[in-house]
Amino acid sequence: MGARPADVFARIHDAGGLASLAHPGLLGRDEWIAAFAADGLDAVEAYHSKHDPDATAKYLAIAARLGLDVSGGSDFHADGEHGPASPGAVSLPRDRFDQLEASSRRRLVE
Repeated sequence: MGARPADVFARIHDAGGLASLAHPGLLGRDEWIAAFAADGLDAVEAYHSKHDPDATAKYLAIAARLGLDVSGGSDFHADGEHGPASPGAVSLPRDRFDQLEASSRRRLVE
């Protein structure tokens, strides 16, 4: 069994980072998100190369309901096993980026 989510999020925070749940649409475990938020999760990756518009809208709504920031990315791994996504194929809207950056700055001064 692995580390408890609260412990993982605390380690990320101790290092000055923000904890974001990657590609929740691919995980199929939406029931975890509220508990993760209570344990210190900072953001949910709503914008992802394999999230269709409905999935993106769903995770934006979940993030808003739980007071989480939103992250995003193409999930580029440069290994061919993660599909055809390339760097920059998915971008985070500027307002979401600004909010994530502001949260990161706040985290660094805590």
